[in-house]
Amino acid sequence: MEKQKQSFVKRLFTGKKKYFAVGILIIIAIVILVSIKGNSGKTLNTVAVTRGNVIQEVLVTGTVKPFNSVDLAFEKSGKVAYITKNVGDFVSAGDTIASLDNGAEQATLDSANADLKSAEARYQELARGSRPEDIAVSQASLDQAKQTLVNDYSGVTDTLNDAYNKSDNAVNRQTDQIFSNDQSANPDLTFTINNQQIKNDAISARISINETLKSFKTLTDSLLTENGATSGGDSALNEAKSDLIKIQNFLIKVNSTLEASTNLSD
Repeated sequence: MEKQKQSFVKRLFTGKKKYFAVGILIIIAIVILVSIKGNSGKTLNTVAVTRGNVIQEVLVTGTVKPFNSVDLAFEKSGKVAYITKNVGDFVSAGDTIASLDNGAEQATLDSANADLKSAEARYQELARGSRPEDIAVSQASLDQAKQTLVNDYSGVTDTLNDAYNKSDNAVNRQTDQIFSNDQSANPDLTFTINNQQIKNDAISARISINETLKSFKTLTDSLLTENGATSGGDSALNEAKSDLIKIQNFLIKVNSTLEASTNLSD
């Protein structure tokens, strides 16, 4: 093997191959020189090898969502006056986060407080007792109201008496020619109608209307005796109203007989 190596080297540096071998050696020498010169100005950093934790940072994009969240809302709509908390602030139970504008409610509250103070002032005044001048004014107003009431009731007698006279005229004079034996218990129509029901209703009403007029007359006489006393004024008016309604119904039934007549001419 050694002889073969020597024979190869001898052939390499003999003949034309020796120029090729010398060129390769020169190139290798230049590369070594350049490499040594390039590394001569660099400082090598060394680190002692130790055992530790390896930390790896990861950069990602996304949306951060809270673990717990609560949707908040006001009991009524309105304009937000101020906000006391910012995003990320720590909030405790009972903290005010935001508030609505309460100008209208505050005005109502102020008005109610003013009314309360006014009522309290009136109460204190009443508790201390009325002043003599206030009592005198109230008494004068009461006396005037009483006199006005007396004046009003004094006209009741005349009004009801006039109403009776007109009612008596309508029943006993204006309808006198319509009924025969009108003051008896068996009145009858003085003309013929085809509707027997209308005839019976009119005759029945004529019998009962006499009692109505007697009741109305008794009422007006009692008011004249009392000389317009106010104690029975309301009761008298109610009784008179009831009698007038009965008289009106009687006249309506009489008119129905006239419309149903067969032997009357205009």
